[in-house]
Amino acid sequence: MADRKPLSRRNFLKSSAAATAGLAWTAKSRAQVSGANERVRLGLIGCGSRGGKLARNFGELGEVDLVALSDADRERMETLPLPEGALPQVHQDYRRLLDDPTIDAVVIATPNHWHALMGIQGLDAGKHVHVEKPLSHSIWEGRQLVNFAAQSQLVAMTGTQHRSDPGIRAAAESIQRGDLGAVQFIHSMHFSVRNPIQAASAPREAPATCDEELWAGPAPLVGTTHRERFHYDWHWFWNWGNGEMGNWGPHRSDDIRHLLGWEAPAVPDNVISLGGRYLWQDGGETANMQLAYFDYQGLPVVFEVRNLPRAAGQNAPGSMRGTRSANFVQCEGGSYVIGRSGGRSFDLEGQPVGEFKGNGGQPHFGNFIAAIKGEASALTASMEAGHHGANLCHVSNISYRLGMEMDREEAESHFQANQALVESLQSFLGQIEANGVDLASEGIRVGPSLRFDPQKEMFVGPLAERANQLVKGSYRPGFVVPETGA
Repeated sequence: MADRKPLSRRNFLKSSAAATAGLAWTAKSRAQVSGANERVRLGLIGCGSRGGKLARNFGELGEVDLVALSDADRERMETLPLPEGALPQVHQDYRRLLDDPTIDAVVIATPNHWHALMGIQGLDAGKHVHVEKPLSHSIWEGRQLVNFAAQSQLVAMTGTQHRSDPGIRAAAESIQRGDLGAVQFIHSMHFSVRNPIQAASAPREAPATCDEELWAGPAPLVGTTHRERFHYDWHWFWNWGNGEMGNWGPHRSDDIRHLLGWEAPAVPDNVISLGGRYLWQDGGETANMQLAYFDYQGLPVVFEVRNLPRAAGQNAPGSMRGTRSANFVQCEGGSYVIGRSGGRSFDLEGQPVGEFKGNGGQPHFGNFIAAIKGEASALTASMEAGHHGANLCHVSNISYRLGMEMDREEAESHFQANQALVESLQSFLGQIEANGVDLASEGIRVGPSLRFDPQKEMFVGPLAERANQLVKGSYRPGFVVPETGA
């Protein structure tokens, strides 16, 4: 491990009082100063499975040197697959990495609860930042990161790589040109099969190789939950993650905004979300089946994530509208089915009329490096776009968390007047029952319909007071996300 050195006060905002006293950039990135011909020296914070993929993605670019790693768990740094020839320094305390003036940019692949604070600290340290999705753990803190990034002269990008996928970009252009007429509704979905997490018999402590304080950071300490696998399964607890809606959901929520051309701060007028955690007798808190319905100026939007198999005894995920992980856009003159591997458009008779070849958004990483070097091409995934995409996930989760239990008949009756939702809801509930769940007795959590003000980024109307309590998280002393101002 690299030697520890005194913390720089600039790089660590010790309290909300210090944070709100005024933030300033006292250093410039070496890449900015040295020009476009320099290799970009990159630091990676978060060395889990996603961190390993990002190390490979950036390592494949011929103009990047991975020079530093950081993770609260030493073992994850020691076992991270590295690009050929990379000999990075390792820092269990990420602040040592931010203190290194020779590092140009940082990639943040930590658990969700760290994204906003670490992104702000990275920018404050004079680094360009790439923050993995979701951009934030809550609506309020995402806005603080966006504000801070807007005031800097540094490149700030979010990891919604579909923004760089040529197939999705071409489909978005076609939809917004009106090639198939006006959009009538959009259904965005990700169906996959997961297993229940293994529950521990007692509150789980951090591994011996992990610094518990640094792992928890802004969020509650880790010894408060029952889960056997310490890493990754934090996704399914509200203190640190946002469930599948905040895990795979940000890709699809950003697709919705991208395909329909919603400019900031456009978000739907209202949201209602429903679902539950079915079959899994474990310690997880978040839903494994969740559906959200939005209304955007009269345009119906259905957005869902499912983690159960198609039916009991099967390993295959569910599917609907001919896909299990894509966006279905119905227009007056036909439809589109488009995902990260590409897609097609169809006429009203279902005959293909167009093809959109995708590549999974692989150019995303090179786009970040090109932006650092000052190339004219616009950054594909801005912090602002990442923030509003994440907000669709956050408002969905807030409606779900405020929900009440209903049986299937009550739930269907609740939505019977909404024809745009009926087909999706029947498929959703049918898949739950196909897994052996009796919805008449176990029920489904149906959230309230909530109105969201995109300018104030607060809920308004009935139940606004309760919903707004979940707009902002709480932070432990020493790890407070600062209020950065507009």
